[in-house]
Amino acid sequence: MSCVSLVDGTLLGGSGRFSSMKDFGSCIAIKFPQHIHILEGPQLALSATGQNIYANEIAATRRSLFALTVEGKVHSWRYCNTEWRTNPLVAEFKDVQDIKVCWMEDVCVVELKNSVRFACYIVGLDMARVVDYCEQKMRPTLGEDLWRSKESMDVSFSVEGKVISVHKLILTCRSEYFAKMFSGEWSEAKKGSATEIKDTKYGTFEALLFHIYHEKVTFAEDEYENIYDLMKLADCYCDVKIRRECEQILVRNINAENAFFLVRNAVSANALDLEEKVTKYILDNRLVKATLSAGELVDLPGRETFDKFAMAANHR
Repeated sequence: MSCVSLVDGTLLGGSGRFSSMKDFGSCIAIKFPQHIHILEGPQLALSATGQNIYANEIAATRRSLFALTVEGKVHSWRYCNTEWRTNPLVAEFKDVQDIKVCWMEDVCVVELKNSVRFACYIVGLDMARVVDYCEQKMRPTLGEDLWRSKESMDVSFSVEGKVISVHKLILTCRSEYFAKMFSGEWSEAKKGSATEIKDTKYGTFEALLFHIYHEKVTFAEDEYENIYDLMKLADCYCDVKIRRECEQILVRNINAENAFFLVRNAVSANALDLEEKVTKYILDNRLVKATLSAGELVDLPGRETFDKFAMAANHR
């Protein structure tokens, strides 16, 4: 597990120790929550929303912050929709003696005082226990080892001015698109030069490469815009597996906040199942308010989508 934690006043990380809270906060992928402060003193404490939380340990993933209190409870904060939640979630678990986190998956492993261990992650307004934790260490796959080691990388891409290097063999073996490209227009690329990728965000392209190595989506399930971008890019790169996996994630997480975004954009990534499911969700939950004018109804989802709404409603 790769993690960042604060234990007995010492900041610990997968790659070393950190000397300050600033260093700790910089390890989180997004901006550290401004409403949470570490208080100086012999007892580790966080000041959040006007109350002091005395903790034995603090751990952070890419988008979550966990604190194990002296009372043996787990408090957590989640980064969602471009901002941190102000009030902490307090898990129902009792008598917790240790916590560890998985950086990439936003998963927290909880150890109780009776030595029972289990993994959990934040779902909505609760921390859900998902699976019992096994001590047996899983051997990393070849893709995971190569992604981490950064050795023998022989192909580079430039996206938004940033360079990312990978292994040509991995891409050609696991992606039909890259296999054809390396035998075609990229075959004569100069050694040491980076192939420029246009009209794509760096984070989205990196997520595509990450999936080719790990066979998993790196984004949290509530990051629907990022998952959509990855789904669309996978569709452009003819990677049906990644596109379908992203589509399944989005279908599982349709809600009032993302419904209109998804219904407007699903067709551009050939996500027809998603379009059907989100249209049904909007109609079933009456998200199209009767108080809106005809023009507003068209503008909200878009003309093409509005026509599909009308057709779906007529068949009810």
